[in-house]
Amino acid sequence: MSFLLMNTGLIATLLFFGVFSGIVLWAYWPANKERLQNHAYIPLKEGEHGGQ
Repeated sequence: MSFLLMNTGLIATLLFFGVFSGIVLWAYWPANKERLQNHAYIPLKEGEHGGQ
């Protein structure tokens, strides 16, 4: 138990880095490229939600 208390910052940093790396890998994975590029332009499209 004392190991966890003494190394909480290190454990949290490693956990955050692992999650962040997973998200970056998922976002840049070639299979997701077209879908994510389409999502990037959603705010700029004219649409039914008040777009011009």
